[in-house]
This record gives sequence, C-alpha cells and structure tokens, in this order.
Amino acid sequence: NLKRRQFCTKYQHFPSFCSGDIIDNPLVPNPSMKFTNSKIFTTPVIVMSGEVIHHLPLTLETLIMQPGIDPRHVLVFHVPEHPEVRDLCELFGFTAEQMDNSNLAKSCDQFTEAFDTAERQFPDAVHFVVIEEGVILAPDFLAYLAQLLPLLDLDSTISSISAWNDNGFEGISGKSRRVYRVESLTGLAFLVRRGFPAQGWCERRFEQRPEGSPSGGDSLSPDASRVVRLSDMPLEVEASLEVFESLVARGRVTDMELGVTLEDIDKLERSRYERLLHDLLSTSLTWALNREFLATCNMRTRLPRPPASATTERHAVSLYFDQNSPDDIESLRSLCSCFGLFHHPKFYPRGLYRGMLRFTWEDYDVFLIGRYSPYYKFKPKNISPLSLERAVSG
Repeated sequence: NLKRRQFCTKYQHFPSFCSGDIIDNPLVPNPSMKFTNSKIFTTPVIVMSGEVIHHLPLTLETLIMQPGIDPRHVLVFHVPEHPEVRDLCELFGFTAEQMDNSNLAKSCDQFTEAFDTAERQFPDAVHFVVIEEGVILAPDFLAYLAQLLPLLDLDSTISSISAWNDNGFEGISGKSRRVYRVESLTGLAFLVRRGFPAQGWCERRFEQRPEGSPSGGDSLSPDASRVVRLSDMPLEVEASLEVFESLVARGRVTDMELGVTLEDIDKLERSRYERLLHDLLSTSLTWALNREFLATCNMRTRLPRPPASATTERHAVSLYFDQNSPDDIESLRSLCSCFGLFHHPKFYPRGLYRGMLRFTWEDYDVFLIGRYSPYYKFKPKNISPLSLERAVSG
C-alpha cells in the first residue's frame, strides 16, 4: 500500500496505523452480504474527528470494513489544527470537511456545523449516521442499523437508533439479538432523521435530571453495544465528564459477530411495544428482594437467583420499588448498584423508559419499575414495593 506508506512517512504520530505488520493492508470497502437493498447504504455518515486524532485511523478502518459501506457518503469533520485528516481520508476515499473555528464557541457547535454541512451536501438524504471521536465500530454496525432504519420511517415517536447501551456492562448484557426502547441517547454512534436537534441534544445528553428526551423522542438501544469507546480519549462536552467516565470505567459487552438477525423488530413500534410489555409484565415473576439486602448490596454482592416459576417461559422478572415523588430515584439507584448497572450519586440512571429500567441479567429479562411508572399497575397486590428508606429505618 504505497499511499499508506507515504502517509506514514509524512505523519509519524499514528503508530497503530503505521506499524510494519499492517502498513500494506488495503483500505477498500467490503461488499454487502445482507440487506443489499437497505437505505442504510445510501445514508450519509458524519464522522466527528475531534481535537485528539491519534485513534481516528482505527475509527475509519472499522468503518471501511463495514459490509456495504460506500465511501462517497462519508464526511469526516476536523478542526483546522489537524490538516492531516484530509490526507488520511484520501486513503479511504472519504471526504474531509474542515470546520470553521470562528463558528465553534462551544464544542456542541461542532454538531450543528456538521449537520448543516451534511444536509447541504446531501439535500435528498432523509437519515444520517453519526460517529463520534474515539470509537471503534463492531463488524455488524451498519447491518444492525439497516435492520432498524425502517422504524424511523414507520414510528414518529422514535427519534434515534443507538449503537451503544448505557448499561451494557459485562455480566448484565450480551443478548446480541435484543433491542429496547429507551428515553436517553448518549451518542457515540447512532442513526437519526434529517432535522435532528443536534445542538440541543448535545447540550442536554448528560443532564443530571433530564426532563423529556433530549433527542426529541425515544431511542432504540441494543442489549449488546455495536460500538466501543476508547477510554483514553478525552470527552469534548461542556456537560459532565463524571457521568461519561462512569460509563466507560468498567468492562463492557460489544457484539463482534457478523450476520446477527435482531429479534422482534416489528414489536419495537410504539403500540406493539406496549403490547409486548403488557404480555411480558403480566406473566413475569415478581421478585421480592429483601429490603435489608437492598440497603447494603452493590455490584460485588452476589445476588440470589429468582425462584423458579412455570410462568416465566421468557424468564421475565419484575422488581417494583417505592418512590416519594416522580423524581425520587434513591431506591432505583440502589438497585442499579446491586445489579452493576450505571449508577452515580449525582445523576439519573440511564436507559429508563416511562419510569422503568429493562436489562438482561443471568439470562433473565429484568424490569425495575417505580411507583410513578405506568407499568406499576402490573404489581401484584400482595407484593410490597422495595424501599431503601424503609430498609435503612428497619
């Protein structure tokens, strides 16, 4: 690969891209194996390179290896301080776009400029894929989005399709075929419609107490993420570094298989998803954890397994917790600590949907449901909700 060798001679700060054993590897797109007629393969891809670009070649390599990728639809945005991004993009056949620093008073302004530019260059595009800095894409990233893209056209209450699961830590996720509806969109790699409120979403995505969805609707989230965030990359967001550091501080599950067929895609449309939840929750096993256990457990505590039940063919388990108000999340935060989900003393749990948190644990489909959730109606009358306050007071 002569062009790659010439690039590496000119720019010597990309050691992982320029090492001797890979420097001659070709950088050419893969043909699509499945979903050849999907709109995803003509959807523009926005790549944000950021201020620190030493991992950018890894991002671009995992993008060019996506089956079906068309380099003509990829725009890589960079700041003027990194003109080498243009030469790097030429190796892949991608288009480099330099951002105007005079228009970037805040880091979130970069999203606004990127979307404005992409919408001008692709005036007929209905959807856009967004890839943030410092990420590596799973092999089926585009194939995953291809299967879910039709839902953006079918269901106006879905505003985005995420490739990242906020609660996708080792031991509590990994069902590569499963997808949920959630109200948060952390970002990293995702699919949205034209007109996505990029600036507002970027500024609100890590709010301590979110009111409504910053992305303008629900997001679809995989149980097993399709993107890896490199933990040594800084986060260029005015919001909170604390919450993001908590998201990447522990081992995470990322699907690395090709050819995964997602389950129950048609049931992710809002009305059908409500029927699915009704069926799951009305037949689920209600798990009454000991209140004293709730007050002291954490992710290192071994949780008891729910009792076996003939009614749990899908292994659905529900835990109901008390709340003094809709904003009272102390019991939920303790449950998140018990299961090893995202938890932080200053921030709301991530991945909530209508006051309920759904995840996979020990092959169970688990639902944590608060008193103010519309799904609290499924709580059996003979079951008392978990309450951290009562557990502490005895």
